[in-house]
Amino acid sequence: MPAAIIYARVSTSQQERDGSSIDSQLAACKKYAKQHKYSTLKVVSESHTGADLWDRPGISQARELIRARKVQVLICYAIDRLSRNPAHLLILLEEAERHGARIEFVTERMEDSPEWRLIQYVKSYAAELEREKIRERCTRGKKQRALSGKLHRASSELYGYIRNHNLNRREPVEHEASQVRRIFEMVIAGQSARGISNILNSEGVPPPSAGKRTFADGRLANWNPSTIWRILRETSYCGRPIAWRWQRATKGKRLERPIAERIALPPEVCPPILSPDTWEAANAALRSNKGTLTRNLERFAMLRGMITCGTCGRALVPDEGSYRCNSRKLIATHCGNGNMNRRKIEAWVWESIEELLYNSEPFDERIFEAQQKHEADETSTELARAEAEKRISALARGEQRILRLIAGSDDADFILNAETQLRQLAADRARAKADIENLERAKSTQIESSSHLEQLLQWTLTNSERPTTPEGRREILKLLGVKVSANKTEWKISLSLGARTSDHNMLVIGSQVQTIVIASRAA
Repeated sequence: MPAAIIYARVSTSQQERDGSSIDSQLAACKKYAKQHKYSTLKVVSESHTGADLWDRPGISQARELIRARKVQVLICYAIDRLSRNPAHLLILLEEAERHGARIEFVTERMEDSPEWRLIQYVKSYAAELEREKIRERCTRGKKQRALSGKLHRASSELYGYIRNHNLNRREPVEHEASQVRRIFEMVIAGQSARGISNILNSEGVPPPSAGKRTFADGRLANWNPSTIWRILRETSYCGRPIAWRWQRATKGKRLERPIAERIALPPEVCPPILSPDTWEAANAALRSNKGTLTRNLERFAMLRGMITCGTCGRALVPDEGSYRCNSRKLIATHCGNGNMNRRKIEAWVWESIEELLYNSEPFDERIFEAQQKHEADETSTELARAEAEKRISALARGEQRILRLIAGSDDADFILNAETQLRQLAADRARAKADIENLERAKSTQIESSSHLEQLLQWTLTNSERPTTPEGRREILKLLGVKVSANKTEWKISLSLGARTSDHNMLVIGSQVQTIVIASRAA
């Protein structure tokens, strides 16, 4: 039978002398204990303000018994009889929970009270604050460790190596390192990432995640193209280890940091398992497998990798004399777009680009205008980020102020209103943090944009001759970041002055409407 202590309180000595309030509280508490089959170890009553905690002899006795684990339940008539201060109530509840006891009230369930909701909010706020502090300390520690030339201890082992914590370095594992070298050799020989993953899976070679990751559906880990890509892009394999390369974007997703933010580690912390020349050759070969740098030189297509379906957005792939939508391979989701005449659309695209570069207003003037806009955008981004940081600080100060006001109040209506305000402040703070993350991504895009604009400007200032071959024209289209969208009714060309992924930088330079007559015949 759980042992209980009964606690009753009145605010004035006159109430204690009258005995009416104390007696009714004790009678109700004893009845509650009997109903719940608790053995009453001690009964404590006192006259003291409910706004105090530290100088109340009665509650101090109860806390001593709880800390000594002599009682498992503290019974009180109502929440305001135990304490009128939510902060003190939180202390008592956590102290009881820590020592294996609980606090119960005769007239109300703690979980239904406004005080409980406020306590839950305060606890979650404190936990979130502590998580942020832990994350900040961990991030700072990892960066400082990288700046001092050491490997951080987080994440799984890099495939091909095992970490020697005593020497603070990676050491090659030959059976994995040999597979890494083999992967690079296969790419140089012309294999695609998907082809390599199929070969390794068919041979039963354990993938990097083998024994390190389990899947809810019970499937086994295997090689896939993204794994091959990660291995091929890892510079540690050729003796150029880099830290601080990735940053968290959203849950489960990562973004590469700008090159200027990455931290180069000393070569000795990760001995190379292949030469820099092999690494460069493999990455060049892998890039050549992508659409914009076709490996199929026998079937050259000027717009390969640059043209998409205007109906479904998938790639249009070159075929004999035409471009066709890639969705034709997917019977269930084929968009219905027809084939685009390669000769006509390539001629029209180049005529439009030629008009832009050589026959209309000077193209370098447009680049200057785009550079000015980017500079203004970068300034706006910095100002917006500073404003968001100020907003977060102000919201945190507001939360602290409300919590201090709550700690000194025993007004239930005020507490309910304060709870609503705290929830709103927390939501505003979360939105401000999301704004900062978006602004950081925008800043990275703007840096890339500025670099691309500078390349374009240098090209326009040093190249005045018009290319005459399809290969030369394709190089110009790639430099300009030309994208073509085409379907049965409309062809459209766009290029990006700056970041390739930024919609507001897109400049539509041509549009042509075609009238297509669909022939029909009886079966």
